[in-house]
Amino acid sequence: MRLRLVVRGMLGYLPGFLDSVKNRKEKTGTISARYCYSVWLRHLVYLNESGMKSIPKKIAEIGPGASLGIGLSAVLSGVGTYFAFDIIRHSDSEKNLEVLEELILLFKNNTDIPDDSEFPNLYPKLDSYKFPKYILTENMLKNSLGAERLSKIREQIANPGKSINSDIQINYKVPWFEDSVIQPETIDLIISQAVLEHIIDLEGAFRSMNKWLKTGGYVSHEIDYKAHETHKVWNGHWFYSKILWKIILKGRSYPINRQPHSYYIKLINDCGFSLVQEIKNTENNGYHEYSHKKKLSTYEDGDFIIKSALLQGFKS
Repeated sequence: MRLRLVVRGMLGYLPGFLDSVKNRKEKTGTISARYCYSVWLRHLVYLNESGMKSIPKKIAEIGPGASLGIGLSAVLSGVGTYFAFDIIRHSDSEKNLEVLEELILLFKNNTDIPDDSEFPNLYPKLDSYKFPKYILTENMLKNSLGAERLSKIREQIANPGKSINSDIQINYKVPWFEDSVIQPETIDLIISQAVLEHIIDLEGAFRSMNKWLKTGGYVSHEIDYKAHETHKVWNGHWFYSKILWKIILKGRSYPINRQPHSYYIKLINDCGFSLVQEIKNTENNGYHEYSHKKKLSTYEDGDFIIKSALLQGFKS
C-alpha cells in the first residue's frame, strides 16, 4: 500500500495529474438528501443540548461538498441566510433543486433521522433517532415549509449569485480564502462535517470563525481524524515521516493536516470559544504502542484512540 501511495504521490508532481483526480471525484461524488438530512438533525439535536434553543437566523457551512443539502436542511428548518464555502465547485443548481425536493418531503413527513442501519459510518451517533419535534415544532415547520417560502428557496437555488430581494439568502462561495467574505459578527452558527481535517491553516480558520460569529454564536464540527486511505490502520498516517507524508499528499486532491484531537481542543480555547460539547468516537488498536516511528510534537497519548469527534462551542 505504501509503494502505491508513493508512486501516486510522485505522479502528483506531473502537470495535470491532480486535475484529473479532482475531475473523477467530482463526477463520482454524491451526497443523498437523506444523508444531508441526517447530518443536519444530528448537529441540531446536540446543539439543542449545548444551549442553542432556537433556530439560528444566519449560518455558514465549511466544505458542503457534492450538494448544499446540509445547508438546505437548515434553511427548511427556518434558517434565513446560508453561506456555503468550498475550495472546488462540486454542486450545481440542478442537483441542489433535486435534493431540495427530497428534503421537503422528509421534513413534511417528520421522517425519523436515518440511523446506523442506513449510514453505519456517520457520526455523531444519537441516543434516539426520532424526529426532534421538541426542536422543530409543528408551528415552526408550518412556517418554514410554507408554499411562498419554498418558492423563494427554489428561486435562490435556481439563480446562484443573483441578488434577489428576499428574506431567504443562499450564498455559494467557491473558492474562498479570506475571512472578509462575511461581515464580522453576523453569523449565528458555523457547521462542518468531516471537513476541518483537510484544512492546513487551522488556527487561521478558527480565528476567521470567531470573527464571523456574533457573541454567543455557535460552532459545530464533526472531525474525522482517520487515515483517509493513506494507511492500512486508521491512525497509521500519524507515524509517517514528514518527507514521506509530503510525497503521499502530492498524489491526493485534498490535503490532510494530521492534527489530533487535543490540538483542536487547544485551538477552540485559544481562539475565543467555550467548549460545551465533546462527543468522541474511540478505538484503541494499539498501533501507537508498537510503532517505532516518532510521533509529531503536537500529539498527546490520549489522541491515539480518538478516531473522530463532535466539538461544539460558543463565542465567549
